Amino acid sequence: MVKEQAAKLADEGYVTLAIDLYRGKVATTPDEAHEIMRGVPEDRAARDLHAAVEFLKSQSSVKKNRIGSVGLAADIRSTWRCASLHWLPR
Repeated sequence: MVKEQAAKLADEGYVTLAIDLYRGKVATTPDEAHEIMRGVPEDRAARDLHAAVEFLKSQSSVKKNRIGSVGLAADIRSTWRCASLHWLPR
């Protein structure tokens, strides 16, 4: 699902980066998805997302003030945490 969402955004002209917070694990059932999600340390997910944003910022073709983040259900907490570190007013 994440790859498809990234592809749709890319088709609209956005630079996209799909982050694999689950280190290659793919669930086949909702229960399995929940278990995989629970196994991801929140601080590691935040570091991974932070590294992704920093990578995008380092690219000359990316407008630094036009970077966004999309979280899908299980990733929403980490997405909001990342957004708060990078974009939300303090």
